Amino acid sequence: MLLVVAPNNYTIAQQGCMNINNRIKYSFPYNGTIYVKPLTSTVNYIVGRFDEQPIDSAGILIKISMDSIVWAIRYNTIERHFDIYDPNLLPNGNTVFTSGKFGDTNSCSLTCISPNGNILWAKKMAVNFFNTYLSSGSYLTISNNAIYFLGMASSFFVDSNFSILAKLDFNGNILWSKAFGNSRSKAYVGSTPLLLQGDTLISVDNIQYYGASSDIDSVATVFTTINASTGTLLSSIKLKTSPDNFIKGIYAIKNKIFTDNSITISGQMAMSIPLYPGRIFPISGIPFTARLSKDLTTIKATYLTYNNNLTFNFDAQNFYTEINTNKETGYLLIDENNPLGYFVSLDSNAAIKRSRVFRPLSTGFFLDGSFHYDNAATFYYSFPFNPNLHQTDLEYSRISNMAEANTVDCFGIDTLVTTPHSFTMPKDTFLWDSQYQNILTSNPVIVSTATFTINQLNICTQTSICDTLKLKGNTLLCPNINQVFTVYKNPRCLLKTKWIIDTSQIKIVSEPNDTTIILNFIKPYHGSIGITLDGCTLKDSLYINTIEIKTSFSLNKDSFLCNGKNLILQASKGFALYNWQDGSHLDNYTVTDTGFYKVAATDSCGKIFNDSIYIKFSDTLFPVPSSALICNTDTFKLQVPSNFTSVTLLPSSSASSLNKQILFYPLQATSYTITATTNGQCPTQKNILINVNNCAANIFFPNAFSPNGTGSNNFFKPFITLPLQQYQLIIYNRFGLKIFESNNPLYGWDGSYKSTPQNSSTFIYYCSYKFFNKPTAYKKGYCTLIR
Repeated sequence: MLLVVAPNNYTIAQQGCMNINNRIKYSFPYNGTIYVKPLTSTVNYIVGRFDEQPIDSAGILIKISMDSIVWAIRYNTIERHFDIYDPNLLPNGNTVFTSGKFGDTNSCSLTCISPNGNILWAKKMAVNFFNTYLSSGSYLTISNNAIYFLGMASSFFVDSNFSILAKLDFNGNILWSKAFGNSRSKAYVGSTPLLLQGDTLISVDNIQYYGASSDIDSVATVFTTINASTGTLLSSIKLKTSPDNFIKGIYAIKNKIFTDNSITISGQMAMSIPLYPGRIFPISGIPFTARLSKDLTTIKATYLTYNNNLTFNFDAQNFYTEINTNKETGYLLIDENNPLGYFVSLDSNAAIKRSRVFRPLSTGFFLDGSFHYDNAATFYYSFPFNPNLHQTDLEYSRISNMAEANTVDCFGIDTLVTTPHSFTMPKDTFLWDSQYQNILTSNPVIVSTATFTINQLNICTQTSICDTLKLKGNTLLCPNINQVFTVYKNPRCLLKTKWIIDTSQIKIVSEPNDTTIILNFIKPYHGSIGITLDGCTLKDSLYINTIEIKTSFSLNKDSFLCNGKNLILQASKGFALYNWQDGSHLDNYTVTDTGFYKVAATDSCGKIFNDSIYIKFSDTLFPVPSSALICNTDTFKLQVPSNFTSVTLLPSSSASSLNKQILFYPLQATSYTITATTNGQCPTQKNILINVNNCAANIFFPNAFSPNGTGSNNFFKPFITLPLQQYQLIIYNRFGLKIFESNNPLYGWDGSYKSTPQNSSTFIYYCSYKFFNKPTAYKKGYCTLIR
């Protein structure tokens, strides 16, 4: 990891973030007006001027990196009142700044310097109109290829006040300039920096109405859109507050446009104060913030009133506001009577995010300072004081949202001093009374430089270096068991940890400290938990797998062992530990002999399951005669024992196996091999020879039968040597009554008629029959029933 050593000897990791909280006093050996202007997240400028003779024409610029002085340069001209104001960073790395006052009262300056502070060019900007002057203070807005200038001018002969807009290239050359103003019946009370929206500029101006105006006794904020390429005025609207006894409008001080083209403005409410009936105070000290849509419709507008412990109203010199790119608004309010400073920030929904009170430490005459509120919710402020005629002290503070809040004389104490209130701002049309073209002139100015000494005294310092962040803990977890996770970070890291946890599946049991959390995974979870630092991009995560709870365990149920073979007992898979009766620990066991076998299995969460089995030899007895004799048209049947599950025959011709029975019906003598497998998968093999005789086709009937159940001659039926294709037997008594009929040679007469046993007698039978491949034949005769 690449490391950079800052001027104040702090080691900054480029991976991660560094947070410095500082209160510093810078001292100058001159009387002057100075304050801090942030340029980037690590570079600030101290800007202003020396007011002391004979160098009261000197502007001053001190470059500060990580709160330590890099260089200090005095810029001199032959003009009077050359002060440095509003530095802006150009895309090429140079810095351009305006002057609050320059020379006589009708001009200001525009100066560009290199990163080392060397003068690249300087221009004097003046209004090309009789008896008109530029007021103190102007703003710059920087695009990728141009500098946009906004100033406010006053004239005793045309408009009382009007805005000056200009587009310049990066060498300070004017590409176009424009002025627009309002009639003498209105007072123009100030502008905010230009907003750049694509190829459109938006100028935000404050107008106070008085006298005969229909909007008497109110203040409006006017939004004017201008074509950035040509300077053509496109449209303008105004925002006013709804009629109220005390609220008389808004006085916008800061603005910011965002990537979704919404706009946030902040400043002070215009108020009617009962102590001065009939007067409107645009600068009342009552903070407001308003978020506007792209078409300037109010999304949300909020102002703050002070609680009982803070009732002082703040004027322009001790009221500051700033907006960061997270749509958050910060305010800094200085009560000179105590003296105390109050910082209040609102989130993007205008809810109070932070409120803190601190005490400025410098003494002497208080001068106007500066305030900045960045994207990391760090606020910066600076206050210049003149303790005597030949010294200026600048108190500067950088206080992040992680700065300790335990002393009013260092980084402050958290306290709630304001209450938010909503208000409405209707949108209305507006028309500028007058416009002027090419009103601004630019001429080169010679500026010389000289270095000087500035002293730095650190009052309070708190440094947070967050360059490492590691989350540790078990990643294979049991459900519903508390698990501890720990964060390891640089001991000098003061940022609070921020956990990223799916609380729909994970229960946060407790957070014993800033780097430890106890979790319970209430559901099966396969995903990440993460950690980051509040206000820092550094992060780490762990992928968690919760173990599925085991609910069953078993051995395979094969309990028969084949002679001369092995049997594999397989236990349920996925358990952490297996323990068989002989101490082996595989998930399977090879059986070579009969007996009792058991296993205990332990899952990854410590739960134990048991199963056992008794192994015996499989019964492979399958009685098969060595040979059998059948007629050439007959079938030999062999019954398969019930414990055999499969049977195969070789050869398979003239034989079949069905329903636990094997049928052999060859036409000539054939030797068969029978292979059968038991339920225990033990095979057995038998051989049988089926001999075949060419039997004669004969049928004959007995002369008598005795159906008394005592012998084998209980039915009257024929004896046949070969299967019949056709058969019919009819029996009559001596009176010619048919008492029996059958078409199955196996079904004979039992000596009864209609379930009534017949007496001993002689009966007549008639039979028609047909052997296969033989003609139909007939036979008749007598049979005697013996009782």
